[in-house]
Amino acid sequence: MFRFVLPAMGSLLLLSACGGGGSDGRLPTDLLNDRVLSGAALATRVDDLGGTAFKEMPTTGAGSFRGVAELTVDRTSKIHPKGLNMIGDATMTADFGAGRVTGTVDNFQGVEVGANKPVVAYAVDGKVAVGGKASEIGAAGPNRFTTDYAGTLAIKGTGDVNVAGGLDGQFVGTRATAVGTPRVVKGLTAVDGDLVATQGARRNGGSLAIYAEQK
Repeated sequence: MFRFVLPAMGSLLLLSACGGGGSDGRLPTDLLNDRVLSGAALATRVDDLGGTAFKEMPTTGAGSFRGVAELTVDRTSKIHPKGLNMIGDATMTADFGAGRVTGTVDNFQGVEVGANKPVVAYAVDGKVAVGGKASEIGAAGPNRFTTDYAGTLAIKGTGDVNVAGGLDGQFVGTRATAVGTPRVVKGLTAVDGDLVATQGARRNGGSLAIYAEQK
């Protein structure tokens, strides 16, 4: 299980004074706090579901999933001295017939927490494409999947950061009323603890976690 770290950031945001945004890319922290807390609730909800029953996994059709993603670049980063913590929206599609999981993570926002310093929420442009080159459902188990990802994120004050890696995922939950259809799956989780972040010649580790539900 991946540890979703942004709820701790949310607690710090609650303690931080709210301020207006500006041309430096900073955001009022109250705009981010609700999003972090609701994202953490969704992540917990999905993470608490067991894997979809093997015998009920669909082999045809497709399912659409929406949820939250957390992307981090290590605190010891050569790219940013305090590290980066970002939350984004995840839109995912599982094509059970083709055996592929694809999607997009976008609408990123970030939070920087420094020792003895105010919390700073910042805007992030760009997106991460999931499943652009390689993806497979079922190789490691009927309800498991793998998929690659890559993207470029433009962060005010940090510049463009390229991220890439591979996600290990699982379909979770079994909706009894939808047996035999793609909607039998309630959600999915996907995690990469070995994200590679680059900025020119600088390179650092990080992570990406996705939690999404099929309504």
